Amino acid sequence: ATFVSMFVYARWGADGGFIGLALLCVANALFVTWLPSSLAPLPDSATTGLPNARGLWALGVNVLSLGATGATWVFVSQLSGQAHNPPETAGAAVSISLAFQIIGGLAATALAGRLHWFWTLLICFAADIAIFAVIASLPGAPVFLAISAVFGFSWLFGIPFLVPMTIEADPTRRAALLIGGAQLIGGSLAPFFASLLMTDADARGALLFSTGSLTIAAAIVIALHLTRNRAEA
Repeated sequence: ATFVSMFVYARWGADGGFIGLALLCVANALFVTWLPSSLAPLPDSATTGLPNARGLWALGVNVLSLGATGATWVFVSQLSGQAHNPPETAGAAVSISLAFQIIGGLAATALAGRLHWFWTLLICFAADIAIFAVIASLPGAPVFLAISAVFGFSWLFGIPFLVPMTIEADPTRRAALLIGGAQLIGGSLAPFFASLLMTDADARGALLFSTGSLTIAAAIVIALHLTRNRAEA
């Protein structure tokens, strides 16, 4: 994304960006030949049919958590402008956030086997809510860029831990198969609902929406974790 914004858009405009994405898809297709043609079935696990009730609640956490981050990030330009930052601040914030998203994803990969999903998700949710509060204070450009980096790291660090949370809620993995769709639903619908809390002069309603979404998601996570033994029985 940074490469395209720096080198492609400047010379070829938006059409060049779409052509670049098409070429990237062709490059990705080349790697398909190295993928296994099939995978062994999971032992004693029926993965067909709808998830159980706990699995549906876990999917709700996926919808809310990705919706919360998406609802805030879609309006980053408006939030930066409302803070009277220079126009280029929003673009720099996106690039910095993307870089730290990569770092957050790598850190989650390295630590996934050492951290429990429950505390990791709660800490990430709490960190994101604190980030929303800082953004709502309409900070200057240096703080805005710094908080964008923290947001990018926390965002991608927490996402992988939604998978073990969903599997624990529904061991059949029926819900886990639907995680991608649930996250896309949250990321696509949340900005619309967040916009209902915004005005032309004040975009901070999106932050209020995101804070509420993560608070509800955290409550569901706690409920699922506390009732896990009862469900197993």
